[in-house]
Amino acid sequence: MKKICFFIVFSVASGWDVHAGSEALQLAWSKKLRGAISDLRVSKNGKAILVATIPDVDIAGSAPKPLMTRLDEHGKQLWEVVLKSPPKDQDVSADGTLTIVSNYENQLIRLDDEGQVIWTREGMCRPRVLSAAKRILCYHDDDADPKIAFDLYNFEGKKEYSYPIADDIIALKVAADEKHWVIGLSQGFFVGFNLPYNVLVKGRVDGEIIDVAMASGEAPKIAVLYRKQDQSQKIALFDSTGKAVGTQPPKFRAIQIEMDESGGALFYYGNNAQGQHVGRFSLSPFKELWTQGGDVAAYYSSSILVGPHEVFMGFEAISSQDRKSHFLAYDYSGNLKWDLPIATDEGAYLYSQKMAPANKLWVIGTDDARVSAFGLLSK
Repeated sequence: MKKICFFIVFSVASGWDVHAGSEALQLAWSKKLRGAISDLRVSKNGKAILVATIPDVDIAGSAPKPLMTRLDEHGKQLWEVVLKSPPKDQDVSADGTLTIVSNYENQLIRLDDEGQVIWTREGMCRPRVLSAAKRILCYHDDDADPKIAFDLYNFEGKKEYSYPIADDIIALKVAADEKHWVIGLSQGFFVGFNLPYNVLVKGRVDGEIIDVAMASGEAPKIAVLYRKQDQSQKIALFDSTGKAVGTQPPKFRAIQIEMDESGGALFYYGNNAQGQHVGRFSLSPFKELWTQGGDVAAYYSSSILVGPHEVFMGFEAISSQDRKSHFLAYDYSGNLKWDLPIATDEGAYLYSQKMAPANKLWVIGTDDARVSAFGLLSK
């Protein structure tokens, strides 16, 4: 079985004190779990750390079945639940009191903050908790029902809405304020939604969609990354009525786009033969401001994470002798703020990033089944 390495925001060697401006990053705690980490989520308030693990004969003490474990911000294990099937995806509410998990037995399961099952519904999707609206958005990706883009459930498990589609779904993104979301479909179609379950805007680009993003606010803009027939790429920006604001070619081939929380910036990321890069567009006017990165491709591609003041990027420094992983943070002006070396076992790769800025807690998981947390403390 191929091991997977998860990182939330960044990993540094135990005992390090990494400075970032007037703040310092310090190891808070570290502990080992009973299996290979397959997914990890952190609530927005940082008080709930949700870890899914699967059996792995290469890990000493690995449990014989998939597990879901909840830790608090201090690393204390609050509960551990045996799962009948490996999880497909999971999410946790902003306050950490609601856990939702889907598995490969076509089940959607809600647990409370003590790990007790509240309800189970049929459905293999990627759940996203809309905490303020008290709804669960279930994205039907290519593993799920191709005729439904998503379902919406209330917290009691009642399905309130489904959106049927004739085309394949490519991507779904929720705005940072959780009031809107957008889906990208094959044939270049995109659809934006707002609560309660209204189609806000429909549109189309002249190519195949790669990714989408939606801003927060009452009149959110929508961005679409797509590939034209000649294989060139474009990023198109639309206002909340579907009117085209502008179209720009990215400077490097991209696989991901993300909006910042205010809706004033668009970031994009790529990892391919051109190398590992991140770039930023302003939205008013719509133009590219900067790109950063390196000219050598990473063996394993993660994704960028956009915070309130920085964009985070996994980076592999590769030479003829070895490969060393780093976690980079750029401020919104494109200045390098952090370059943090990541301590991993041989063969481990950067996989994903999350953060809990509310309590300045960063958590990482590595493929030796270890979960560690770091605190960003003012000096």
